[in-house]
Amino acid sequence: MGFQALVGILPAERNVAQPVEVDLTVRVIDSGEILDYRALYDIVDGVFAEAPIDYLEEICDRVAARVLSSDPRVSWVRVAVRKPNVSLPGPLDYSEVVVKQRRARDIAYVALGSNLGDRAAYLARGRAAIAGLPQTRIIAESQIEETLAIGPVDQPPFLNQMVSLRTALTPRELLDRLLAIETGEGRTRDVHWGPRTLDLDIVSFDRQTAKDDSLVVPHPELPNREFWQRELAQLQEARRKR
Repeated sequence: MGFQALVGILPAERNVAQPVEVDLTVRVIDSGEILDYRALYDIVDGVFAEAPIDYLEEICDRVAARVLSSDPRVSWVRVAVRKPNVSLPGPLDYSEVVVKQRRARDIAYVALGSNLGDRAAYLARGRAAIAGLPQTRIIAESQIEETLAIGPVDQPPFLNQMVSLRTALTPRELLDRLLAIETGEGRTRDVHWGPRTLDLDIVSFDRQTAKDDSLVVPHPELPNREFWQRELAQLQEARRKR
């Protein structure tokens, strides 16, 4: 990809746009969907729109970080930025910086619950769907236990379980995927605290947190749910024994 941009710290480089070349290589976890190459170009173009930029390394870092966060299927990226016209004395035809980055992985804890229909089957399908998420692997499962429903609505008891995941998905990406799994299993939200075929909650991450109108990590109900605390303790103990 070729761009004209203000890149450099010398006065001439700050006032006159120069040609800059970018090579972008991504490694994708195959999900059967086509990667949007136009979107990748727009990411790079957006970085150059922030010019002037002092160093080629800055361009590499910004492009790599934004490409990795743009699509959860992207697991690795290589960015090479080349500046053909170098304002330095000596036999130097161009300067080039290459950066390689991969998605950081974290441990996430996800609670599963069901109190409608074949509850055990819903939990099993939930585990299977989570295991099939991109860049995600279930590393431990808690015991399944039955608990009374929480809230004012009269409804059947729940089967509950928690799993720990090694994942490269961010909390937001993971939440979006979990909501899609719930919907695929017939989950509706007609009644707050109402019965559900499959309920999937992010309980916590080892290193990441989140807080906005639709996502809080760690989950604010963790201190109030003893069964979550028991299941989380089982998973953490399993990790210590590995």
